[in-house]
Amino acid sequence: MRKLRAADAVLLGALVTLWTICAALHVRQLLTGQLTWVGVYVDADPGGGGPPTVRDFWPGAAPQATGG
Repeated sequence: MRKLRAADAVLLGALVTLWTICAALHVRQLLTGQLTWVGVYVDADPGGGGPPTVRDFWPGAAPQATGG
């Protein structure tokens, strides 16, 4: 097994640090009850090549019009 070069070790350390920060922020959102869910029903593209299509909104999750 080859040893990590210095640049590889720095990159690995940066990625692990970034992953740890993101995981901690996600756990904080879970614990405070502020995790956002997208309230839509979607249908897959029948041909399988395109993006999904929004079919409907969950009850009570329709976007509200703003007076802007």
